[in-house]
Amino acid sequence: MERFPGEYEFNGILYIRNGTTNKILDAKNFSVSIPTAKIGDTILIHKRDGKKFDLTLNSWHIEPNKWDENEVDIVINVTIKNSYSRTEEEVPSLSGVIMTEKGYVLGYGTSHFYCPTRDILPEESVTGELRIEGIPKNWKPVELEIFLLYGYVEEIIILGD
Repeated sequence: MERFPGEYEFNGILYIRNGTTNKILDAKNFSVSIPTAKIGDTILIHKRDGKKFDLTLNSWHIEPNKWDENEVDIVINVTIKNSYSRTEEEVPSLSGVIMTEKGYVLGYGTSHFYCPTRDILPEESVTGELRIEGIPKNWKPVELEIFLLYGYVEEIIILGD
């Protein structure tokens, strides 16, 4: 399904068909909500191995791109806390994509996570930056999706002015 900025709920009909005859056996209405967060919220990072971390969205801003004057970089300041483990854990490496007001999603392959340490002890926090490079200067960023190689973040982050 294609999604546009501001669309956080999908409604539809689920059809169950017989695979041989293609006859519709049943139909059900459904509604699915996409969880959202805003700057200032703390959300969960879920790793595939079951480990979790708290992720606080501290702030975001726009910086000029150092390679192209027609582009900007989106910088998201985050704090990751090892709240759920009794052992030292490796800090998850984050990536992200930006959705602009035009509905375009940008940042695959051009996002980088900068963090001053590799591991954090139980109850320890570390602050870092997720940088998404190469957004056209005249396109307004409205949403951020954060992901990681071996895990996920459920929420879409709404970037307000």
